Amino acid sequence: NYTNNLVSTIAFYLYYFLALDADSFEHNGGNNYFTICQNIVTASQRSASKGWKRAEDNRNKYWMVEIIPIPHIDICVKPHINIIV
Repeated sequence: NYTNNLVSTIAFYLYYFLALDADSFEHNGGNNYFTICQNIVTASQRSASKGWKRAEDNRNKYWMVEIIPIPHIDICVKPHINIIV
C-alpha cells in the first residue's frame, strides 16, 4: 500500500538493490524482489509524486522495473557468469 513518497522510494530502492544482489549470486535469484518492486510501483501510480508513472519519462522507477527483469538481459549477463564459474 502507498503510504507516502519517502517510504515508497526507500522501499523501492531497498528491494531493487536486493534483487540485483540476489541476481548476482543465482540466475533469476532476484525475481521475488523485482516482483515486490513492481508492486510498489503499481501502488504508487495513484500518487501525485513524480517518478512513478510510465508516461512521465522513460527514466524513472516504473521503467527501472520494466527493463531489468526482461529475459533478453540474460544474453548480456549469462556469458559473464559462465566466464566467472
